[in-house]
Amino acid sequence: MKALVLYSSQTGRVKKLAEAIRSVLPANTDFLPMEQAPENFDDYDIVFAGVWFLNLKLDSISQAVLPRLKAGKVALFAIMHRDLFSDDISKNLRSAVELLPAGVWVAGTHVDYVAESMAKTPLGDNELFNVESVKDFAENTYYRTQTDKVA
Repeated sequence: MKALVLYSSQTGRVKKLAEAIRSVLPANTDFLPMEQAPENFDDYDIVFAGVWFLNLKLDSISQAVLPRLKAGKVALFAIMHRDLFSDDISKNLRSAVELLPAGVWVAGTHVDYVAESMAKTPLGDNELFNVESVKDFAENTYYRTQTDKVA
């Protein structure tokens, strides 16, 4: 199963999540910033797509790439500065999912929180940033999409 980790990152936090995802996927997993997204995704069985939201708006690069992400399966991961249990999270994820082309199977979603005060600040060298939950998400999603006959 061939995978791609694609990410958009303004502050470095989504890239850090993307690197963590890549670290638990097979060695042949491709890794690209959204700006370098391929024209087609036929070579990939699953694409892990990392996006970010600021002030309840999806970043413009992701807005341009998600509508052409015609992969069989897509797993979205994101950084947001809203309460993880708020309606804002659901609405934002839904807005990203709705940009995907018809027929794309959303294999899963994962959101990490960053304090609003840090949302525009670049990731610091000494900043504690837990990536264990996104690693679990990636491993579970990848395994499930390999073994689930419906997927």
